[in-house]
Amino acid sequence: MGRKLRPDGAAEYVGMSEQWIREQRAAGILPCLKLGTSRNSPILFDTDDLDRLMAAYRQPATTGPLAEAPEPAPKRQKRAS
Repeated sequence: MGRKLRPDGAAEYVGMSEQWIREQRAAGILPCLKLGTSRNSPILFDTDDLDRLMAAYRQPATTGPLAEAPEPAPKRQKRAS
């Protein structure tokens, strides 16, 4: 497991707002650690989970040196005569 961050630290870590972090958690997209059962119990986020979330949102480059090479088209099979 990675470092544990409070919501403000998690937001800074990924470059998004704290509100966005809370929305991801409420939607069930971002797991968290809730320390205790009261409403005011601290909530922490694991940096490994934050990294995986950001990787899921990654969009590959489409042009330039970082663009991924296109998949070669499959070869057509010759039809039997």
